[in-house]
Amino acid sequence: LLGPEEWQARGSESAAPRAGPRGFDILHPNDWDIFYVDPSRPAAFQTLGFSATAPARWFVDGEEVAGRWPLRRGTHDLTAVGPGGESARRRFRVE
Repeated sequence: LLGPEEWQARGSESAAPRAGPRGFDILHPNDWDIFYVDPSRPAAFQTLGFSATAPARWFVDGEEVAGRWPLRRGTHDLTAVGPGGESARRRFRVE
């Protein structure tokens, strides 16, 4: 959990996509982020949103998906393919 100071500092960051040193990149999720399924909430409300430094096609475990993905337990490979064919990859886990 973030305290008020950290929350306020995060809120002041620019929401505009930024290219990293290698250009096209995934902004969210970070590599090896962990997400949790909440059994008390409907599955329809438990999704993970993806973002990149440019428009992207998204693939989870090799299957093309939309920009929001329903949480599914396990370790997953995320690949984003940018408009010029460049790609970036992350791994994340859902518990």
